[in-house]
Amino acid sequence: MKKIYGIDKTQLRLTKLAQNAYNIIDPILIIENQDTDGNVTGYNLTGCLHGKGMTAEAVNEALEAELVFKIKPEHLEAFGPDTDEDTELDIYEVRDIARGWDMPVEDVLSMLMIEGI
Repeated sequence: MKKIYGIDKTQLRLTKLAQNAYNIIDPILIIENQDTDGNVTGYNLTGCLHGKGMTAEAVNEALEAELVFKIKPEHLEAFGPDTDEDTELDIYEVRDIARGWDMPVEDVLSMLMIEGI
């Protein structure tokens, strides 16, 4: 059985960031594949992103990887002298910064704004 995320009731739970990306990406279709017992066997992505037989974690990661972040002006100093209002970061850079600063990713994200995809 196939179900479409956003149309049918699925078991997929997107992270807040992945949901933001899903809302911005157009076109995108997330198909949940289930066996005859209703167990999820994987997810397929079509449209602007492609993937087949993905786990829920892989779907979240793929969506989050599409986001582009910019530093809020009031936090530019914290990111160092090599950054300015045009500096763009991806989720991997955000995670690296959080590790380097020994703080939760969410705290770093609060200093950023989603620029787009």
